[in-house]
Amino acid sequence: MFLHSWVRWAAVVVGLIVMVQSIAGWLGNKAYGKSNNALSASFSGLFALQLILGLLLWGVLSPRGLKAMQSGDSAAIMADPTARYWAATHMSFMIVAVIIVQIGRVVSKKASVDKKKFMLQAIFYGIGLLIVFIQVQIWQNPHLFQGL
Repeated sequence: MFLHSWVRWAAVVVGLIVMVQSIAGWLGNKAYGKSNNALSASFSGLFALQLILGLLLWGVLSPRGLKAMQSGDSAAIMADPTARYWAATHMSFMIVAVIIVQIGRVVSKKASVDKKKFMLQAIFYGIGLLIVFIQVQIWQNPHLFQGL
């Protein structure tokens, strides 16, 4: 799905910008302004949109997702690293990443001190992005993660 591919880049770019701002604000004791809130909302929104597009792709449009799992040969899918990645692993980890980012958005919004807002964003968004980057590396370089 073309849109799923392009939204991921927007989410990663906005996520990296938010991370830089969050770390700078946290360590530099900066004020948390409207632009910080807007970027944070954009990042969590793009992450959620990416999940929705991914679920649509996995559940309806792709033969590698739900259709593969419903084929009746789950053991063969789980035995094949590529099939397992697309049928189960990728979606599972991305759901976890989105949940972490959304939790980070909620707890950082509720924080009353600007430094804490930035800190919570840096931690939660950083973990979410780390999960995404690890998943990309597992797919592109599976030999790096053999035996894990």
